[in-house]
Amino acid sequence: MEIDKIKEELSSVSTKEINYSELAEILKRKKAEAVKLSDEPLAKEIWILEQVCKIQQRYLEAFNKIKQRDFYNAWCLLEKAEIGLLFLKKHFSINENPYQLKFINDVIRKYQSIYPYRLFFSTELIEKEKECSICGKVYKLRDSCGHITGEIYNGELCLWKVTKSELVGVAVVENPVHKYAVAFLKSGEGEGVEDNYDYSSLEYLMKLINQPFDTWDIDFVVKYVSHNLFKTYSPDETCPCNQTDKTYSECCLKEKGVKSLFHEFVVEKPSKEIILPNSIAIKLSK
Repeated sequence: MEIDKIKEELSSVSTKEINYSELAEILKRKKAEAVKLSDEPLAKEIWILEQVCKIQQRYLEAFNKIKQRDFYNAWCLLEKAEIGLLFLKKHFSINENPYQLKFINDVIRKYQSIYPYRLFFSTELIEKEKECSICGKVYKLRDSCGHITGEIYNGELCLWKVTKSELVGVAVVENPVHKYAVAFLKSGEGEGVEDNYDYSSLEYLMKLINQPFDTWDIDFVVKYVSHNLFKTYSPDETCPCNQTDKTYSECCLKEKGVKSLFHEFVVEKPSKEIILPNSIAIKLSK
């Protein structure tokens, strides 16, 4: 399969099923040939197509896992696709291309915004040694190998690989660099974790869309919910709006209702609303 045919195949992602394993093997062989001929531009073009394959495949797998209610693994795949896009953007514009990359980039942020994950673990490391992923040379301040991180050499992305490190701490953060380390509760038996997160917004959305490239959007609207729905709350308990440390009596009890976040989905038809009592403090990712 020629390069133009591969581009045509990747351009049809929203209309047909693509055999990514086959494309990966073809691109691997073609890149090896380009490197052998010292054709850097062609090797870089093939690297770009490899990244497009990975991003499309990870997004499609994430969508299917959300449909199957495998939410955490879908979250990790969305994160991998997002990181792939971050590296790709330096070498290829995602705004005007036939590969649906702009759509994937935007929809990942929308999915992340309605996930209930808000706390993450972040490791604090001292990097004692790192080496270049291209030549393997150990990093030294006054003796650079000449390779620039983020650039493409022989069809490969240059990165610094940490080979020796020291863990100095673990922090709980709200906005991590990498989003894999979600905070889960430990199970009652002492082994494994319990997933007690509220995925009702994602479940509701999946009832409205059927295909990964269906167009949808979301608005977040704060409205007041009748106090009659919160009769079990004591005035001295933390306010059920979950937006403050104040007590119910100090916060929403003085208002016309409890402040609650409504999701308004727009999916090629009139929007619908649901109340998410366990996810009131959701904020749209920027």
